[in-house]
This record gives sequence, C-alpha cells and structure tokens, in this order.
Amino acid sequence: MLPVLLLLAAAAAAGEPPTTVVKDFRLKYRTVTEASQLVQMFLSDTGSLTVHPQQRLVTVQDNPDVISAVTSLLRAYDTPPLPFVLRVELWQASNKRDKDSGETVDPRVRRLFQYASFRKVAEARLESDGASPLHADLGPTYVLRSASLQRRLRLPRWPRTGGGGSAAAVGTVVAGRTKADKKSAGTHPAEISQTEIRRLLSQERIVLQNLSLERRAAGPGGSERLRQVLRTSVVLSLGQRVVLGASAAEDSGSALLLILKVLPVGQGGES
Repeated sequence: MLPVLLLLAAAAAAGEPPTTVVKDFRLKYRTVTEASQLVQMFLSDTGSLTVHPQQRLVTVQDNPDVISAVTSLLRAYDTPPLPFVLRVELWQASNKRDKDSGETVDPRVRRLFQYASFRKVAEARLESDGASPLHADLGPTYVLRSASLQRRLRLPRWPRTGGGGSAAAVGTVVAGRTKADKKSAGTHPAEISQTEIRRLLSQERIVLQNLSLERRAAGPGGSERLRQVLRTSVVLSLGQRVVLGASAAEDSGSALLLILKVLPVGQGGES
C-alpha cells in the first residue's frame, strides 16, 4: 500500500531556502493519525509530513529547528497509557422528602439537581491500566461499563488563512502556515520550550467511550437481563468531577445521578 501523503506547503520564502532535513518517526503507542494532527502544528511554511499507517511511521521534512522540536514532542507524546483510578458514586434523587442515606451528597450536586432528598445507592473504586475497557458492579442492581478508553489532547488552535484551517482528509493538499498566520498566532510551535511541551501533554484527557449504566432485571425463565438506563461518552481530566443524571422524563420526580472522578494512582481514596 502506497503511503498516504499529507502535504502542507506554501510559497517559498524570499531568499535562500533553509536546509531541509527528513526524519522518520516510528510510533509504538499512539496512532499515526493522532501524531500527524499534532505534528502539523509544528511544521513551517514549507514543511511536509508523510503518513505510513501500516508501518506506524510518520516522515517529517522540514528545517532543522522544526525537526528538533518534533523529535522532542513525539518522544514525550509516544508513551504508554498512564494508569488511573476512577471513583464512581451512584445516587438516587427524589422529590419526596425521604430520609437521606446518612451520607451527604456534594453541595454543588444539590444545587445543580434540586431534589428534596438524596440517597447513595452504591460506590466503587476502579483501577484502570489506561487502555482496557471498564466494568464494575454498583451494588446488586446496577452495572457500569465502558466499551473503550481513549486519550485526547486539548490542542491549541493555530489560525490559518486562505481556507486552510479545516482538518485535512486523507490525501488532501492544504495550505501551510503563512507569515501572516505566524504573526497572528504569536510564537511558532517550533519555538515552544520543553517545559511548554510537557505542559501541553499534561492536558491530556481520558475519554470513556460508550459509557453505559445498566439495571439488572429478571428475564424469561428466571434469567437475568440488563436494561440500559444511561449511555453516553464522557471526557475527563485528572481531578475533574463529572455528574450525569438519568430520569424517566424531564419532569420526573426522581433521578439517578452518576458521579465520576478520575484520579492518579495513589490518590483513589481522596474525595
């Protein structure tokens, strides 16, 4: 299979062209699609990259400064998934003034979901290797599972002009960064320091793909079946708390609240 070429080129700068260096980067943990999106931010006006999906290879052609920056970037980027702890709480909220479970829900949750009472149904602490799907029993009645895990960076936006700002499909030729782009964007990515690269990569988020909450119910002949209560995809940063609500109708008098929080390994006991 011929390599897929993503060519990012603009008119050559006036004067003598800079020295061009070609370097191959073979990825072990990341996909070439993810890496190419990140590397495109670092290319100069005349830089280009070639993606070889089957070989997990990205070939970059640019000036030495850009090649040096891309080398540092991909060395830090192409790393194994980090393990994490997912803390899960499942609460039953109701408009009836029932007695609470004795455990207090976060005041911010009370303000967000203005029900009269909150009762904790179950909680769990899931240790993840950062790559495998998640599965947990939440008490005897509910099951939580995620079909897959993904990692996603919050990439800064580097403006482009001339219609080159949209993401390029495979095989599409798009414009590179112009001088006007660099002026409006400020510092070129190739000038980013090692500290800034680490800060950029530290903003990686965890995507729980097709996260579902299911309720056990009796099936035919005494068998068990699972009825889906909630299904969504959730994006979480380390230390972030996300609250998901599920009810039978918008004006329902009760709801299930799923509270998720991602923590580094070793901090799974924190609230």
